[in-house]
Order: sequence, then C-alpha cells, then structure tokens
Amino acid sequence: MVNKTRCEQCENCFSHVENEFCTKASKNCNKRHTPLLLTCAKCKEVRYCSRKCQKEQWKEHKSACMSHIGLVNASKLFGPRVEHAFKSFCKFSQTLSGHLEIPAISALELHKDKRRINTHVFFVKIRGKETIIYQKKNMTRGVLTFTIESAECKTMEEMHQFLDWRAGPFATPAITESTLAHRPGLLRMFVLEVSGMLPIPLDGYTLPTDISNWPANYHKRHDPNWFEALLASIGQPRRAPPVAPIERGVSSVFEDFNGPLIPPARPSSPVDD
Repeated sequence: MVNKTRCEQCENCFSHVENEFCTKASKNCNKRHTPLLLTCAKCKEVRYCSRKCQKEQWKEHKSACMSHIGLVNASKLFGPRVEHAFKSFCKFSQTLSGHLEIPAISALELHKDKRRINTHVFFVKIRGKETIIYQKKNMTRGVLTFTIESAECKTMEEMHQFLDWRAGPFATPAITESTLAHRPGLLRMFVLEVSGMLPIPLDGYTLPTDISNWPANYHKRHDPNWFEALLASIGQPRRAPPVAPIERGVSSVFEDFNGPLIPPARPSSPVDD
C-alpha cells in the first residue's frame, strides 16, 4: 500500500514509509522503506521506525526534546490563542524544512567548501497573518497563514549575537548552543516569525539536518536564483501573499490553514542519480 502523505523519515536510520513521492522524486529516495513510523511520545516532533532506533538516538535527541517540551508548556501560559499560533508555526516550519535544504546549500555556498555548514546558518524570516472570520462572546474563528519574507546566510558569530540579543538578560552560552543544535555535521536552518504574534522565545524554530547521508557531490548543487526557486517550490508568488485553500477543520480557537501552502512532498535522504 503506497502512502500519499508527506514523506517523513526515521531520525536515526532515515527509513521512511513508501509514498507516491518515492516514484516522483526517485533520485531522492534512499529505498529504505518501513511499514510504520513511531512518534516520540514526549515532544511529538520526530519519528522513528523502531524502539531500537529511538534508543540509539536518544542521547542526541534528549536536549532538543526537553527544550521543545519547555516551549510547548510556555506557550500554554500565554493563553489558547498563542498556544495555537505556536503549534501552527511549528507545523509550518516542519513542513517547510523539506523545501529549504537545496536553497540552503546554495545560500551557504557549500559548493565552495562543505565545511561552511559548521560556520554558517540559513536564516529564514516568515510572517504570520491572522484573519478573523467571525467572533462571538467566547469564541473567535479565523484563518492563520504564513509566508516567507526573506532568507539569507548568516555566520555562526552573527547568529550567536542575534540569539544573545533576542534572549536578553536570560542569554547564556548553553541556551544559544542548544538553540542552534550546535555540533559538527549539521546543516542548520533557523526560522523566525517576525509579525509579533509569538513572544520570545516561541518565535524561533531550529531545523538541523544531518548531512551524513548526503552523496559525495550533493553539496555541489548551486542555484544563483535559489530564493525565487524556494518561493516557487511552495507556490508563493514573488511579491504577493499566497492564497491558502481550505483544507483543515476548525480548531477550538483558530483554523489551521498553514499546511496547504506547502506541497506534501518532502524528499527523503538524497542518493546519487
């Protein structure tokens, strides 16, 4: 049975449930198929094909897992509206991640030196917009959409300065390192929501990508028009906000309409042609 949902993979061995995009993007399919993916019960952010893989990766995942749980709990303190906006922001960032990898390779100019992943970060700014449909005494219903506003390459030093400024008096080297998921061998992509609907630190989301499964020349890809290609890949016009078709049901506070902005195809681990 071929799954038609967006491709997600095991964080440890990169296995994934076979789906229709394995055929459409066959050169990006690693052929490691599993009948089922399990979700981390604590953070509900990452997937594993088995308990064995989860245990093997727990030491690496533990810090990010605890950090995300802390952010989720913090979002609840700001009320249901912020809590829902944060969940939508996280979901949008996760869905966007599959479309950021190739632009990040170009923006960081990895074709010049692959080691730049250890000294640079792909920094993406997105803007959320709430549109009220109707209001009642105890209920507000509307739509929440996100669009990409800008994307650029930042040095690790610049990101440290920005994150320290963002954290204010609570800034510590440990918090900054944790935010950037700093360790060798990771392509780091940081998404920042700039509309102000989310308070600090809920407005930032780190998307680290392990490059250990990249083919030898995968980082050689370079597109000088990578930003335009990124917007085209998610169906966002260059200078106009995208129109999000109604796809999901109404939530308790706001409808989650951010999903349809991104096609459901996320390539699995890349392999050579």
